[in-house]
Amino acid sequence: MKFQRGDLLLVRNYSWVGGRIRQLTNSPYNHVGMFVTPRIVAEAKFSGVALTPLSKFIQSKQKGKLDFAVWRWKNVTPKQIEIMVDYVEQQVGCKYDFLQLLCLGVYIILGVPLTIEPIDLRHSWICSELVAEAADTAKIRLSDKIDPDNTAPGDIVKSGLLYRVYFSDQERMGSN
Repeated sequence: MKFQRGDLLLVRNYSWVGGRIRQLTNSPYNHVGMFVTPRIVAEAKFSGVALTPLSKFIQSKQKGKLDFAVWRWKNVTPKQIEIMVDYVEQQVGCKYDFLQLLCLGVYIILGVPLTIEPIDLRHSWICSELVAEAADTAKIRLSDKIDPDNTAPGDIVKSGLLYRVYFSDQERMGSN
């Protein structure tokens, strides 16, 4: 399977933190990144926004640390793909947004959206916020109800705007 620019890599990490994120968001996924080339994924991780070779995810999969699926956008123009990919590439080097992660947790648990925009002014990211904001920049709304700041990895899949083109372990990915 050849992956394309703009495809999304959704990850199910078998760590304690990954399990809590999946549990809180009621999703089989706890992390998301965007392909900027068929072999390189842009992602917001605790060390910041970085470009990660797909081979790192494959190695972790082979060690039993995670499973992943690749999702592709439906009805999206090549121009929109370029806008999204350009956007995430421009964020490489930005910090991880630990405060936004806390705000997302409050939103999920209490249903109360917290806005921290004046604090970070978009210079730090969580994984799903980065992808949702890139989509928003390309005029793709994941949902009228979803603010990019309060988007979880599962929300992206539930939007109905993508279809799965690959998954690394069908049996395990089918369950939470």
